[in-house]
Amino acid sequence: QYGLPSLLESHALSIMKATKKYARRNNDVTVFQKIIDNEFEEDFRFVQASLKKSVKGLLRAYLRSAHKRKSTAFVDNLLKKRTSKTGMIYEKEWTDILKYMYNVEDAMNLTCMLKEMADQQEAETANNRKLERGQPRRLLRAPKSEDTNKYAIRYLDFEQVLLNFQLKGHEKFLRQFCQVFREFDPQSKGLLDEKDMRLLVLKINPNKTHDELDHLVATVDPYNHQLITFSQVVNVLQDEIEILASGLHPTFPGSDIN
Repeated sequence: QYGLPSLLESHALSIMKATKKYARRNNDVTVFQKIIDNEFEEDFRFVQASLKKSVKGLLRAYLRSAHKRKSTAFVDNLLKKRTSKTGMIYEKEWTDILKYMYNVEDAMNLTCMLKEMADQQEAETANNRKLERGQPRRLLRAPKSEDTNKYAIRYLDFEQVLLNFQLKGHEKFLRQFCQVFREFDPQSKGLLDEKDMRLLVLKINPNKTHDELDHLVATVDPYNHQLITFSQVVNVLQDEIEILASGLHPTFPGSDIN
């Protein structure tokens, strides 16, 4: 009546354009896009938020241990500075965090990625270094850093690497399930009715009993709206999805869905 539908449509299109533009630069935007595209469940954003909180907490613990005689206020201010837009995190610090959070293989892979990033940032800094008239050319050479600071990187970049690593892992975890879901959602609306929900579950796990199916349906659609979302299905089928992702499913072996 007052042009609201067209206004809402315009805003929605603007959001989608911005999402595509910034998805590669920011993990939060990438997660948002994948939720909108029904590739990730909505609760995954809380997983990423928890990762951010854990990394910040581990850095605080490291700084607290390194400055035992300093006050809590000093450590809090140092943490705030380190986690700011221009803040840096040093190799000893991020190595300690990786050892605590990841297994040996993942920690090694992340270490290689972070060292490569640090080298790239150092090269960019060197390329952007300019001399004023009268300054000695030796200033163009990068200053020799201590071994502990050699692989210092921006904290926000470090955070993005860990978030993207977790995102890739979750993407792999849901890959086969997404293919199955699309068979019952050909228009990619991210919605199933009760019939398709039952068929989807039985395709993944033919051994489900009628009572078990009734329980699943009642959990995701307690008021019989016949609108079961992608996120709801993911949340109730975690065990089945884990078997799919492992490659041990008898119907869907390996990475190819039959």
